[in-house]
Order: sequence, then structure tokens, then C-alpha cells
Amino acid sequence: MSSTSTTELSEKDKELYDRQIRVWGVEAQMRMQSCFVLVSGLHGVNCEVIKNLVLAGINVMIQDDRNIEMMDYGSNYFIGMNDVGKTLASSSLDNIKLLNNNTRVECEIRPLKNLD
Repeated sequence: MSSTSTTELSEKDKELYDRQIRVWGVEAQMRMQSCFVLVSGLHGVNCEVIKNLVLAGINVMIQDDRNIEMMDYGSNYFIGMNDVGKTLASSSLDNIKLLNNNTRVECEIRPLKNLD
């Protein structure tokens, strides 16, 4: 994140999030940028949710322990054809990060049941 303090946004953030700030204000944007959201499963609507969260400046943890199969290409636009057999979360990570340099995007490949 590039916020200069907890009470103001940097000029870069103000420019990047200008439309959002006009809708819900600076305070709401700052609160969103301090959030960290877990999205479990990189399929279907979750990919769209992740894209929208990251573009809005919300930090995201993506979790999916499944390996990529051919059917995943119809619902996940963050993976490439050479990713078959790799985990969805780790293969999607770099392309998700490209959406917004100001957000923190991390991945977790362990199954949910194995997490605290």
C-alpha cells in the first residue's frame, strides 16, 4: 500500500482511486485499503470478486489447493495453458498482482481444513 499515513492518502492513491473516492469518500477508501480479505476457491464468480477487490485497493489472500485441470480455463482468466497440473492459487497469483501494484495479494495452497 502506498498510503502516507493512517489519516491521508498519497497523491498517487488519490489519482488511482479518484472515482471511488468521489463515490464513498477518502475515509472509506482508506478503510478499504487497510482490509485483508480471504477468498477461497479460484473458480467462477470468485475470480471476478478477486479482480474487483484488488482493483478497488483491497488486500486479498487467495486460497485454493486444487491443481489446474482443463475445465478451469473456462472460469479462471488468471491462468495460462502451460499451468496445467500446478496449483490454482500459485499460478493465478502473478496475474492478479498485475491488476494493482498498490494492493497486497498473497496465496495459500494448503486446504482450508489445515489452516488455523
